[in-house]
Amino acid sequence: MKRFESFLAPLMEEFLTYRESQGYVLKNYKAKLQRFDDYLVENGKDSGLLDSAFFLEMRTNLKMEPVSVNITLSAVRNFFQFLVRRGYYQSNPFEMFHQ
Repeated sequence: MKRFESFLAPLMEEFLTYRESQGYVLKNYKAKLQRFDDYLVENGKDSGLLDSAFFLEMRTNLKMEPVSVNITLSAVRNFFQFLVRRGYYQSNPFEMFHQ
């Protein structure tokens, strides 16, 4: 599987290493994060603000079935929860979304 390329690539790798240490199977998680990573690269996001508006736009622009979009967003939500716990982000941009 291809490597992450966005500005979040090192943190995605750290997250997957953590998840694996917790006994999770990474294949599906990595695929979902790869979609997010590809979206960041394709849309020229190199850092800066990833807020709720960005994720609403991403949800609209992903060319997948609604259930696949929701699964991808769930993986990204968990990734940002990890980033908040580790102190990389102060808040999770998904806090504004309903589960």
